[in-house]
Amino acid sequence: MADDTDLDLDGMSVRLDGGVLRITLNRPARRNALSSESTRTVAEVLAGLGRADTARAIAITAQGDHFCSGMNLKRDRSQTGERPRPTATHRSIDSGPHRLISALAQVEIPVVTAVRGHASGLGCSLALVADFCVTSSTAVFSTPFARRGFTPDSGSTWLLPRLVGTARAREMLMLGRQVGAEEAAAWGLVSRVVPDAGLDAAAEELVQELAQGATTSLGLVKWLLDRNATGSLVDALRMESLTEDVATRSLDFKEGIIAFAERRAPLFRGN
Repeated sequence: MADDTDLDLDGMSVRLDGGVLRITLNRPARRNALSSESTRTVAEVLAGLGRADTARAIAITAQGDHFCSGMNLKRDRSQTGERPRPTATHRSIDSGPHRLISALAQVEIPVVTAVRGHASGLGCSLALVADFCVTSSTAVFSTPFARRGFTPDSGSTWLLPRLVGTARAREMLMLGRQVGAEEAAAWGLVSRVVPDAGLDAAAEELVQELAQGATTSLGLVKWLLDRNATGSLVDALRMESLTEDVATRSLDFKEGIIAFAERRAPLFRGN
C-alpha cells in the first residue's frame, strides 16, 4: 500500500508489514548516514502510529556492514542558497534527529534495533533508544562528538548515563571511546549479542514475539519504566496501580486469563 507507512526516503525506507513497522537504513556506501529530512519524516510517521493503532512493534535494521555513522553532515551542510540564520543548526537538529529519537522513546509500542558494525553519533543513539538492542559480535558503539570539535546530540547525554552510569558515559562522550559488542553487553548498554550470521534471525524472532504480545500492556510497561526512572517509590506504586487498572480493561487481559485457565498460550490481538 502507498501511504504514510510505505515510504522510500533519502537513505531510509519505511514499510508496514503486518503488525510490524520496518524502518530500514539503506545507504550502505556511506555507512547509512542519515539526513535531517528523512529523520523528520520518520518522526512524523511515528507520531501517527498512536492514532492508527496498526503497528504492534517497530524493527530498525540496516543494509551493509554498518548500522549508522550518524548524520550525513556533508550533505546537510552543502545546501545552496542564502546563508541561514545562526540558529539553523539548532532548528534542523531539533526538527529532525532529535524529534526522531524522542518519538522512538515515547511511542507506546516496543522498538527493536539490529546492529552490526559501527553505530556512531546519531547512529549510536538510534540503536540505544530502542527497548531492545540486538547486536552482532561485530558491533562498535561510539559518540565521537568532542573528538571532532563539537558537542553531543541525539540524546546521548541522557541515554548513556542512564544505561551505563556517569563514569562510563564520560569515557564515551568526552574521550570518544569506542565500545565493542561484548563490552557493551557487560556494561548493560545492549540487550544481547549474537554471532554476526545470526543477527537478522535473532532480531526478527524478538520482533515477532513482541508483535504478538499484549500491545497495550507492553506500551504501558515502557511508559512506566520511563516515568519511574527518576520518581519516588510512592509515585511508582501509584503509577503501577493506575496502569494496571487500564490494562485489565483490555481484551488481551481477558484472553490472558482464559489462556492461563485453559493451560495454553494466549492469542493476543493487541487490544
